[in-house]
Amino acid sequence: MIRTVPTGDLGLDVLLGGGWRLVRRLGDAWSATVVVRGGSGAGKTLVGIQVALELARALGGDVAVGCVEILPTEYIAQLQSARPSLPAERVAMLPACATSPDGPRVYVGLMLDLDPDQPDLVASLESLQGAVAAAGGKPVVFLVDSLIEGYGIGSSSDRLHVDAAMKFAAKHGIGLVFCEEISSDAPSPWVFAADTVLQVGVESRERGRWIEVKKHRFGPSATGRHELDLVGVLGPKAFPLGGSWLATHVREVLRQHGWVFGASPAMPIVDWLDVDPGSEARSPIAAAFVFITGYRSDTVRASAIDLGPIGKDTREWLVQLDPIGQPTGGWSNAADGVAYLPTEPGASRGLRTLVERFAKVVAAPGAPPLGRVVIGDLGVVLSGPDSFKWVEALRAFIGLVVASGWAVPVIAYDGQDIAAAEPRSILASYADFRLEVSESGGRVSATADIRWPRPPRPTQPPE
Repeated sequence: MIRTVPTGDLGLDVLLGGGWRLVRRLGDAWSATVVVRGGSGAGKTLVGIQVALELARALGGDVAVGCVEILPTEYIAQLQSARPSLPAERVAMLPACATSPDGPRVYVGLMLDLDPDQPDLVASLESLQGAVAAAGGKPVVFLVDSLIEGYGIGSSSDRLHVDAAMKFAAKHGIGLVFCEEISSDAPSPWVFAADTVLQVGVESRERGRWIEVKKHRFGPSATGRHELDLVGVLGPKAFPLGGSWLATHVREVLRQHGWVFGASPAMPIVDWLDVDPGSEARSPIAAAFVFITGYRSDTVRASAIDLGPIGKDTREWLVQLDPIGQPTGGWSNAADGVAYLPTEPGASRGLRTLVERFAKVVAAPGAPPLGRVVIGDLGVVLSGPDSFKWVEALRAFIGLVVASGWAVPVIAYDGQDIAAAEPRSILASYADFRLEVSESGGRVSATADIRWPRPPRPTQPPE
């Protein structure tokens, strides 16, 4: 009875358990009702059209946009500005016809017959339905922009009228997307009646735009407010908080977005050169996460790079946290083979970048197996105001690497003495193998804390 429709964005799919939900309520007809709430300028229009386009793609038809407080010309201009990937030939202002045969197409018109004193939203939707059909369209998703008090269809709407709109969707087998203008977080009958409710907002320049899943009754969802970008090639882009990536449904979401999973359930093994006096033997250590600390960044980094998997025919992925660089797309690759991840955009954006890049690195065609991931210097982020968010982001990334089934260890190092003690301690508590590196008189020494018993050395490298 339930069908999942991807949102078109990895982050939104993580927040919504894989996507929107179409429900078979009457016969074989699929329907969905989504409310996008927010204040003026919060991004309701752009999020709403993204929902409508993906639902229309799944239902095999077009989007009918009913403008309430905005002119159709203004609505189309906004789409052209923020969604350049949506060709102008697929957008038409009623009664004109969209010239592109590709879908889904978007037909935009005014809801002229909506009486503020006695609003009948269902009658207005039926009128819009007829106008789109007359223009040669196939309306399968209706988007109303916006539900607002001044037209009698806001939060004070009669519950019977709200339910009638929801039953209209079930009867005709369509998707309904409502953009609701709000001035507070107070509930409305639209929230109670809809399948899915999203709230969007915008704060100071430091925090920016956010999105929150208030309701998703036919699927799992992530709690909390998550960062949101509205303008992108493919539409809105969400950046889930760290813990959201560890939900059980995320594995399938990643698979649908191209993440390739391995088949090894084994704990990764790293090779460590003991620094005990007189010892030159390397010891195998079972560790999915290795955390190395010290007060000499160069020495600590060298110790991290020295750790590696057993087996020579592997490659490494070196990620260096960069507090200054802000390359386009949040990522850059230097000539030395090190990947530089800018930290200024924040933990949530850094985590999404790590997740997407790891998927490409581990599955690079024709390349040797990935043997390890090295990340540092963590002192860059553990000493900042968002240190605990970075701890959560790193924990989530490590958890995803472990769940990938490739038995790839993550080796992180912190070589700065300015890192806050509590974030560093929390991150260290997740480690299977911890090293405290020091240097005195040109001699390097290390204190090790090993969580698991040392495994026997394999007679041959693992496949």
